[in-house]
Amino acid sequence: MASNLGVRSAYGVLSASNLVTPGAWVVTFPPAVLPASEFECWHGAIRGPGGYFLVYLDDQLYGVGENGLINEYAPPTAMYVRQGQAITLHWSIATGTAPTAWLYFRQPEVGRL
Repeated sequence: MASNLGVRSAYGVLSASNLVTPGAWVVTFPPAVLPASEFECWHGAIRGPGGYFLVYLDDQLYGVGENGLINEYAPPTAMYVRQGQAITLHWSIATGTAPTAWLYFRQPEVGRL
């Protein structure tokens, strides 16, 4: 069984670098706040202003949240993240209150590296 590496939370900011809608909300989990070695993101909870959001691993699209108001992010397969990579969530809207995301991490399961 994979070892739990805990949960991290982050708040959104309006950003011109939003890959869905420039100027809309982006929640960023930079490498500095993530576990120090390879890990998996296996679960998340998201509360936001509405719309929808896309999940990126660095600049590669990884997942979709169809409900940007309140959502449980549960990828069918845990997202494998290498040291130095960032996870970002890009909202489709720039109105409402700043989104908050909680992501849960664990060590990679045996045989997944």
